[in-house]
Amino acid sequence: MGQCIHHHPSVPRGLFAHARSSDPSDRFTTLFVRLIMSLKLYSIIVWVGLLCCLNNIAFAQDAPAGAEQDVRTFKHPLTDMPRAAEDVVTSVYFPNHADHKLPIGEVVTTLCHFTNTGSAPYNISAIMGSLNAPYDFRHHFQNYSYKPIGMVINGGEEISLKYTFQLHPELEPVDYQLAVTVFYDSESESFSTTFFNQVIN
Repeated sequence: MGQCIHHHPSVPRGLFAHARSSDPSDRFTTLFVRLIMSLKLYSIIVWVGLLCCLNNIAFAQDAPAGAEQDVRTFKHPLTDMPRAAEDVVTSVYFPNHADHKLPIGEVVTTLCHFTNTGSAPYNISAIMGSLNAPYDFRHHFQNYSYKPIGMVINGGEEISLKYTFQLHPELEPVDYQLAVTVFYDSESESFSTTFFNQVIN
């Protein structure tokens, strides 16, 4: 038969649990310890926050001096474009649409013939186009891709540059003003030439 085990009246219940003291001094000690631990945790949080701030300050000081200025002065390539160089001559040709009647929704190819008639080299940086309202050039229907080029054309040299774009399929079949611009640089100045700027239909 199994034996029943009874707690002896002299043995406090919960002997194997943490004893709870009713002594006020013990309670005060417990509260004091908790307060100290809380203060330590608060100090750690403060120090971590302070270290993060110092790290951000150090990172800002190590950043390039012109980085912040570059962000503030960024502008769209087709806004306030630089002038054209006097010794650069351009011409344009649409291989598949010589009549400048460009199909809506299809990819269009244009060729820019770039001639450097001067003696100093030019670095052709990019080509970009836009579709505008013929009655107000500031009204844009589409801005086409900014295509990087990165080619140096020495004095007396010439080159043909290919640029493709697509008229949006949902455009109305009316007249638009198409402008396509080539961007290039000398050693000391940036230039741009809009080699096509006409009404298309």
